[in-house]
Amino acid sequence: MATAKPIAAALGFDPPIGDDRLREIDAGPWTGLTRAEIDAGWPGYLAEGRRPEGFEPTEQVVERAVECLADLHGRGPSVLAITHAGLVRGLERALANDEGSVPNLGGRVVDVGEEGITLGARVLLIDPAAVAVTVPSQL
Repeated sequence: MATAKPIAAALGFDPPIGDDRLREIDAGPWTGLTRAEIDAGWPGYLAEGRRPEGFEPTEQVVERAVECLADLHGRGPSVLAITHAGLVRGLERALANDEGSVPNLGGRVVDVGEEGITLGARVLLIDPAAVAVTVPSQL
């Protein structure tokens, strides 16, 4: 919601409404860990594409996201849904066999119609080169 509120306001959309079906993938025991911490605790898992018990299956993520998008379809001709890259990647893999990564502040147009859901163009909300990043000196 911290990301959705300013984006919706800047684009002239109504204030956002939360929907748990658009939440990030539940990474189970990996939640909140860095790649280094995952590699230390589960050697070889990331390199082999394996996931620990409790990691939400991609099929379940896609199912809940598609259900939500279908529900949002009835709200008007254009609806802005803000979510996480893992959910977007899951939709891309399921609907277009697309294995690409989603950049920060990037996304995908999703067309929802009577015939189903299709993926449109990728979008970049903010050019990463235009964002100044300040790293604290303590790091």
